[in-house]
Amino acid sequence: MSRIANITPKIERAYKHILEIEAAIIAFRQTDPYAFRPKPNPQTGAIDYCVAEAPAVPVDIRVISGEIIQNLRSALDYLIVQLLDVEGKEPDSKTGFPIYDSLEKFEADPFGKIKLIGRQSSIDAINATKPYKGGNDILWKLHRLNIRDKHHLLIVVGMAFGSIDAFSHFKRIGLMPPQIETKGLHWRPTRTICPLKIGDVLFSSPSTEVDQDMDFTCEIAFNESGICEGEPLLETLHGMAQLVDNLISDFLPLL
Repeated sequence: MSRIANITPKIERAYKHILEIEAAIIAFRQTDPYAFRPKPNPQTGAIDYCVAEAPAVPVDIRVISGEIIQNLRSALDYLIVQLLDVEGKEPDSKTGFPIYDSLEKFEADPFGKIKLIGRQSSIDAINATKPYKGGNDILWKLHRLNIRDKHHLLIVVGMAFGSIDAFSHFKRIGLMPPQIETKGLHWRPTRTICPLKIGDVLFSSPSTEVDQDMDFTCEIAFNESGICEGEPLLETLHGMAQLVDNLISDFLPLL
């Protein structure tokens, strides 16, 4: 069996789980789980559009997310093992792909998990990935989420408010701001609301007339404080899988 064949099954499994999550998200959306209601604001005179129903995201989506992240993180660790195999060496209990919380920690302990690797070309290739927060943030998030899921609790996800079609709304109520009369505007909040809770105000309209056709776009997002806050779940997982896939491919000449 080739060395790359010892790594790719983990990536392939991650992609398979991503398809499962896509199907689970579609099924959840088809239940039309979230509801919104207009509420007059006596202080501003505006109409506030608030969350009226906000069920929890199905636990299966959280579980599968953790499995995807674990498979991708394992693929990186397997890469280091295969690089050692090229040198005829066996891994020890600390062997793995090094990912650090900062450049300072990376520079202070540059070899840690790869101390057994002797080939400078392998070391240079690993260092070139910038495996630390601020260097390769996707790698860092993958690492921190994996620690969260593996050692503590299920990864936290929730439904986040994505955007509304503000252009259509202003057109319906007859209060089109001049600056957007000639182009559409999909309004996104400056602060991500995740997870959505009953009573959250998503949008305030200057009209005193209720727009019965208001359409809110919501998306399932990570809600891990300090790691991934309000980042779309599916998009983030796709990005992580693509990154790991490409990274492994870059190491092919060394395997």
